[in-house]
Amino acid sequence: MIFLLNSIFLAPQEAVGYDGISTETKKTSDSEQRDIAVETENKDLVNNDVSLRKIVDSSTKRKWKPWMMDCENETDERGEFLCTEWARGGLCEEHRATMFLFCRKTCLCVGPPQDDDDSTESDDETRRRRRRRRSAAALKSFKSHYKNYYA
Repeated sequence: MIFLLNSIFLAPQEAVGYDGISTETKKTSDSEQRDIAVETENKDLVNNDVSLRKIVDSSTKRKWKPWMMDCENETDERGEFLCTEWARGGLCEEHRATMFLFCRKTCLCVGPPQDDDDSTESDDETRRRRRRRRSAAALKSFKSHYKNYYA
């Protein structure tokens, strides 16, 4: 079976021809094959057709304009807080979908927030503040769920 498969496929350098088998070149007449871009029987008809000229003229005279971002009207699909955190984490540069789909304003207009080097808050204080914020959000979510479940 392996021999059979190997005999079917040829390497490109082997695909030049076989001894004893000749190839015939196909003779083409003018009626069979022609390049319509070069040979046009009715050139006057094409040149005089006003609608064709308008199509060609309007498409070739338009100037190309680059796409410009409208930062004043742009919004972040995932919200400003989440996009700011993602930008701070480096997702604007590392993950193109974040930049173009979810956080266009933050990633393409505003940019990632600058880290405050003058901050007097220590890492422990920052962790405690973030932990309190997460705990408060979890408590609020639990109260909302509890209220809806037992109401």
